[in-house]
Amino acid sequence: MTTGLEICYESPVLGMRLALDPGSHKCGWAIECPLAHSPLIGVSHIEKLEAFLQEASCFFAVATVVVGDGTGSARVIEIARRSLPGVEVAVIDERGSTEEAFKLYLHSRGGGMLRYLYAQLFKPPLDGYAAWVLLMRHGQKL
Repeated sequence: MTTGLEICYESPVLGMRLALDPGSHKCGWAIECPLAHSPLIGVSHIEKLEAFLQEASCFFAVATVVVGDGTGSARVIEIARRSLPGVEVAVIDERGSTEEAFKLYLHSRGGGMLRYLYAQLFKPPLDGYAAWVLLMRHGQKL
């Protein structure tokens, strides 16, 4: 029987980066995953972001949190610093990241005409893909 604390991964990969694309109510996230071709991506409500970051730190040894400089960035930076003390927080320009996220969404999902039309009609959430874009931009600066 475990208490929950034992579930933390015992030897996380060191030096990983986690990107956050802040918004007013939600935050896209992307965690680089060296075993996959693409990062793990998702979306968290701002109110649940601190718990998400603390839980993610059990599985990933995050060395850097990359945060976009747009709407809600000050709040997300504060949450990241509080949740992951000692982890570097890098703020990065997010201009044009939504457009790049749309292209990345199409490319990663097999961007044919049907996928494009689906995305135009149903507007899938691109927040995680925008965080992926920020992760790539930060990687280019290194």
